[in-house]
Amino acid sequence: MDARDVSTQHVELMKKSKRVLEEAKKRQGERPNDRRPPEYTYMRFMAAFGPRNQYKPDEYIYTSFIAPAYHPCIAEVTSPKEITIDELLLETHHQGAYILLRCITPPFRMTAIMVLAEDRNGDVVSL
Repeated sequence: MDARDVSTQHVELMKKSKRVLEEAKKRQGERPNDRRPPEYTYMRFMAAFGPRNQYKPDEYIYTSFIAPAYHPCIAEVTSPKEITIDELLLETHHQGAYILLRCITPPFRMTAIMVLAEDRNGDVVSL
């Protein structure tokens, strides 16, 4: 049986992922400044996850980040404030708020279900 040692690739990927998470934590509370127009975001999503890109090589590594758990929100059901995508802050739990979204793409399954969602202002975010 032929086997290829990919352990060094896995270690490098884990180190890179750790660096990315550390950089993300430094931006906690900031408003994202890299949002693209909805049309561009849709085009990129469909190109990356569309049917013609379903084939991946055998050594393709699927990764996913799981955010730390937050304490449950205990605000009254009648009092949450509606917010929009442009009000979201990085690495922040928006307790006492809700956001109304609609999916604008078919779901794509990798390690999680991924879709693009749009708010009432027409802003788009990847979930």
